[in-house]
Amino acid sequence: MGTTDAPRAPRARLPIAPFVPLLIVAVIAIGAAVFALLIMPIVGGLGYGVTKASDRVAFLGDCQKLAAFPQRSTIYAADGKTKLATLYLDYNREIVHLRQVSQIARDSVLAIEDDGFYHHGALNFSSLVRAMLADLLNHQYVQGGSTITQQLVKNAVLVDPSQTIERKFQEAAIANCLERKYTKDQILELYLNDVYFGNGVYGIGTAADFYFHERASKLTLAQGAMLAGMIQAPASFDPITNPKATLERRNEVLDRMSALKWAQADEIDAARASALG
Repeated sequence: MGTTDAPRAPRARLPIAPFVPLLIVAVIAIGAAVFALLIMPIVGGLGYGVTKASDRVAFLGDCQKLAAFPQRSTIYAADGKTKLATLYLDYNREIVHLRQVSQIARDSVLAIEDDGFYHHGALNFSSLVRAMLADLLNHQYVQGGSTITQQLVKNAVLVDPSQTIERKFQEAAIANCLERKYTKDQILELYLNDVYFGNGVYGIGTAADFYFHERASKLTLAQGAMLAGMIQAPASFDPITNPKATLERRNEVLDRMSALKWAQADEIDAARASALG
């Protein structure tokens, strides 16, 4: 004869601590506040950032071209080939087109500075949010999150050394505007010609000649990685005065290239084993 299961006693519910709902509300409120802090100043900073940069970039409803970068002048003999002198005031720079920079050198810069450059917009929101949170928690600027476009704005438009959250909002506003005006290749070309490589050298074309006596189109993986590593801190990673630190930084770039699989393993090993040159 079958048996009837006895009804099960209801499972006891764990009491909810009285502070848990309050904690949930607090977390939601804090999240909303952080979101507002991240978003609202960008909207408000657009007009302010445009105003601050008006002396370097003309805004007539849309971004106009950046002011031309100052560069050096070269004096040749009557044969047009023999170089007699190179003249410059504050900027030792020779402009090169992007196609005149070796692909491996371009990749080295992208790998260490902004590996998602061709895939995100003017801002890399994941990096930006991470940096903003770090800044807000520390009540000061402690972490970067800049894309190459933002770095171009910082160096060529704002020309403002202050490291503040407000300034990051200005960078973001103008970077968005520039990406509507320029292609990614054009922005990268501008960046590579603008960036400082120490010892009074500006632009990757000049740096290739100064440090390696090579054209930018001939830069190797090891050479491109060294120059890419210098961008973060040209004085600290100066191969003339700080070769050991420069070598370690170059190898850090090579490690990043390896992680991204942007170069063959044997090429990276050979570059890592080579001297700075």
